[in-house]
Amino acid sequence: MIARLAKAVIGALLALVLAWLAVQPGWLELRWLGWHVATAPGWALLALLIVLAIPLLLGRLYTAIRYRSGLFGPGRMLRRARAAELLATRALADLLLAQSERAAGQAATALGRVADDPLALFVAARLGDKVAADRLAAGKATARLAAIARYLHAPGIETTARLVALAPDSPAAWAAAFAEHARAGQWEEATAALDKWTALDPADAAAMATRRAAVATAAALAATDDEVATDWARRAARAAPGFVPGVVMAARGLAARDRRQKAASLILAAWDMAPHPELAEAYAALDPTETAHHRLERFRALAASHPDHPESRMRLAEAALGAGEALAALEALAPLLAGAPRARAAHLAAIAHRQLGIEPDPHARWPEALVHGAAEPDWRCDACHAHAPHWSLVCPSCAAVATLAWTEVPAGMAAPRRIGG
Repeated sequence: MIARLAKAVIGALLALVLAWLAVQPGWLELRWLGWHVATAPGWALLALLIVLAIPLLLGRLYTAIRYRSGLFGPGRMLRRARAAELLATRALADLLLAQSERAAGQAATALGRVADDPLALFVAARLGDKVAADRLAAGKATARLAAIARYLHAPGIETTARLVALAPDSPAAWAAAFAEHARAGQWEEATAALDKWTALDPADAAAMATRRAAVATAAALAATDDEVATDWARRAARAAPGFVPGVVMAARGLAARDRRQKAASLILAAWDMAPHPELAEAYAALDPTETAHHRLERFRALAASHPDHPESRMRLAEAALGAGEALAALEALAPLLAGAPRARAAHLAAIAHRQLGIEPDPHARWPEALVHGAAEPDWRCDACHAHAPHWSLVCPSCAAVATLAWTEVPAGMAAPRRIGG
């Protein structure tokens, strides 16, 4: 756009100059080798411009005949290059659409036309062609493409190391290194890669903290030494105080060392962020010898920060039932039994009615939820949305790293099984 505007401005200026010279009085005379030419300055300037334009026009004509007509070698080479580029683009599209055989065929045809087409070489290398990968790696400008293709074809520690060596300033490269080290159980290396990733991509600090806590939690779970496990669990709790698996691990380690007050503080802080059943279970386990009434009082204190949360109400109901206070349990459950209650809440209500020796209201809908109740929240992968029976660093379905999150199940989805007491 700017180039066109500049050309228009220059053309307008030349036209103004020619118009100005055309109306000026006088003549321009040229005598050379017996030749005598006399003309107005404006015509002289116009003739000069025509003489200068002729070589440019001839150059364009030469280029068109040599390269665009296809009658000569350079033109045929250009046509082959364009055809190869089109084939390579189609091959990449087929690759992204998981049409591997078609992609391989398109790439091979493109390389038959132009042996060093980078896009076609990338597609072939991505599909496992080692010769194509080596040819890409040999070029300074395409070495990164080779590393990416090798990693995408065969993810692993070795291919990731090549990738980060060639692209040390790429957040995606360090993200790949983090995932591979985490899958391999190399916790310190995974943490170091995460540090690099965070430094290059500091936008989402909360997600990075959760990943750090997830790796530390996995390391604690895998540790065979209690001291090592406790140290990793503490690192997890420090990295993300609301990350439930890490907080639970840290609280258990503290409780094992008779530091129950500190463990309770960690659990309460995480509960303040978001109630969770595993936090409640860890909180209950802090004092296994307490009386039922003492546990009820402790759970009233726990639920105080989120009194209307379903987990708070169900934990209060469980503690109240344990203390023999069925009416208090029904009072806590009442808001959860309307609409489409969860099977767990319905089960607790049934226990409360049995303790009281009364039948449910015949118009109540919650007894149906004992079999067809709404599903409970569970661990689901943010990448593939698959359900997991418990938290783990690596998704058991798609092998994504640090993607399992506690997720509310959409309303109307039935519980997969009846929940027992």
